[in-house]
Amino acid sequence: MRRILLRVFLAVLVLAACGGGFLWWKLRSHVEPIPTTLAPVEQDPARIRLPGLDQQPALEIGALRGSIAYFVLESRESMSAGEGRELSRALNRWQVGDDVKGFFIGEVEGLGFLKWKLDEFADAMQRESRLPMYMDYEGAILRGFKLPKGHTAVVVLGRQGELLFRHSGKLGPADLESLRVALTAREPPPPPPAPDFRAGPLSKATCAGKGCALIFLARAVNVKAVPGVEGGAKRNDRTAWADPDARLVAMMSDQPLPEGKSLGVFVGALEGVKLAAGWHVVADDAALRAALELSPGETAIVVIDREGRLAIRERGHVALWKLDPLRDLLSLPERR
Repeated sequence: MRRILLRVFLAVLVLAACGGGFLWWKLRSHVEPIPTTLAPVEQDPARIRLPGLDQQPALEIGALRGSIAYFVLESRESMSAGEGRELSRALNRWQVGDDVKGFFIGEVEGLGFLKWKLDEFADAMQRESRLPMYMDYEGAILRGFKLPKGHTAVVVLGRQGELLFRHSGKLGPADLESLRVALTAREPPPPPPAPDFRAGPLSKATCAGKGCALIFLARAVNVKAVPGVEGGAKRNDRTAWADPDARLVAMMSDQPLPEGKSLGVFVGALEGVKLAAGWHVVADDAALRAALELSPGETAIVVIDREGRLAIRERGHVALWKLDPLRDLLSLPERR
């Protein structure tokens, strides 16, 4: 019996070692070097197809003929390195025509054994993204367009399916301009001047030369309802993140505003929420809402830029991509 038990124990150890080795090999960092010139595309892109998430339709590149189509690839390595930061900001900022269709592709080649978890993560990200999201477990986009693994990449196809633009790695100013031309995209027009207003320490005068944020709450927010903060709900609490007021408090209350560069106020009532430097709480004010063209009891975020212009005014449930300019507008430090 002892000999049998020993053999079983050794067998379990071997299986555990093999399984651990397999997971290590699958999950280790895969970053291929970026060649000076990307290899020519040999496969007809029209044949590439990716399944959709949940009830989402499949992505069939051949069906996109007649439109300008672009695909943004990100991997865990490229996201960790921040390679696509400037690309993301540009794509979230630019205005494009109705015939331009974009897609975000999660580059997860070889990770199909984790599909259940990665799809769950992608589904959560989808609600915060400007672009529809797909997961590429087979490397169809990566290998079909001859892109090195582990880097941010963007591919643009013309209305007849022709390759207009292809880039791997961080995009510089010249690369971004070439991409903008390929997408027939436009920079947004300058925002209108902000009206006269006053909200505690914030006014049109005190905000001159600074970025100023005003977050309007529809109700009193208790710390227990706010995800991810000290004393609040769990960071992965989907119900908490679905609440328009709680999500704005969660996203902004712990962001320190650099002295002399930006100021911020929460307009309404906060209970037990610790605020980072530069933030204040002021009572709700009908006159302030009217000046900024907001309805009574409406959740909103308003940001005045350094030139005194109304840079952001978003209402209700605000997706993360719409707040992408906040880093620059409020001089916030980058988060990795």
